[in-house]
Amino acid sequence: GASGRDCALTSFPPLPAPAPAPAAQRRAPEVNSQQIAQLSGQHTQMMGVLQRRLDQMQKLKDLWARGDISSISSILNMPQDHAVFCDFARAVVQQRLDSVLNLDACLVLLPVLRDLLSSKYDDFVATALQFTEVLLQNFSGLIADTRKSCSKIPERQLDLPREDRLRKCNACHDHFREIHKLLPESQLGSRFAGFKPALQAFLTGC
Repeated sequence: GASGRDCALTSFPPLPAPAPAPAAQRRAPEVNSQQIAQLSGQHTQMMGVLQRRLDQMQKLKDLWARGDISSISSILNMPQDHAVFCDFARAVVQQRLDSVLNLDACLVLLPVLRDLLSSKYDDFVATALQFTEVLLQNFSGLIADTRKSCSKIPERQLDLPREDRLRKCNACHDHFREIHKLLPESQLGSRFAGFKPALQAFLTGC
């Protein structure tokens, strides 16, 4: 991936449209004050969830605009933020913006994707698989080449930039290995049938 380039993410997929309301009944059911209070409380809670999602998405867009994706983990620190990250990941893939990601971004994003693979929601898992596949395509060559070339050089002879790059590549390799262990064997996993052998080949090849 290219390093040091900024790219503003101008648009994200909109939130899903609410399901259409059922057809009006001829006679509206009676609603007591307790039910009204309960519905009001649920509405307030849902509004809070949606407002947090909107706020987190704006923070993500600001980070992207500054080219500071490495700070993403400081924002997505709660389970309910998984939906925000999925919106972000889908936008990156759909708008083909993955080419501006660098090794630092890969290193930060892989743990988030690993956590998403354990989600109970299939669409979150599918998004995690798709984005992990994109990162593998973009960074497997760099990671493999760095690990192989540095293995031929005594550690004390590595210069600081190469040593830092090797550390990041080793960490990414470890994250990919953890993700490989979590790949689903379900029908969902079969949608990404080509990804598992590609990941396995990468892990065993370097």
